Amino acid sequence: MLAGCSSNGSTSNDNPVVTPSATTTTAPPTGTSSPTPNYDAVVNLTVANGKVTGDTPRAKVKKGQRVAIIVKSDVADEIHLHGYDKMVDVTAGGTATLVFVADIPGVFTVELESRSKELTKIQVS
Repeated sequence: MLAGCSSNGSTSNDNPVVTPSATTTTAPPTGTSSPTPNYDAVVNLTVANGKVTGDTPRAKVKKGQRVAIIVKSDVADEIHLHGYDKMVDVTAGGTATLVFVADIPGVFTVELESRSKELTKIQVS
């Protein structure tokens, strides 16, 4: 299953796969490095000057995990996880955390919705 608004829908194996170290639980939404018991996996992303850094281009999580997507952004927008239809607003210069249970297998796009800017893909298996 592939979900997305503006991507070309490619699921080629040519794309590098990033497995977040947070799969074993890491940084809380505050950005500190202490463990967070509320999440099984954390995907950290930063948007600055139109570029995305962090757990890109694809983060792998296991089905059933409670996942936090933490986005620090220099622009205000809506963070949208397609396929799960989950969203959260982020303010310019702020940090937003989108939490979901990875209960649908597939590959799902996370994007800045109004800018149609892909941040990462989440692979649930």
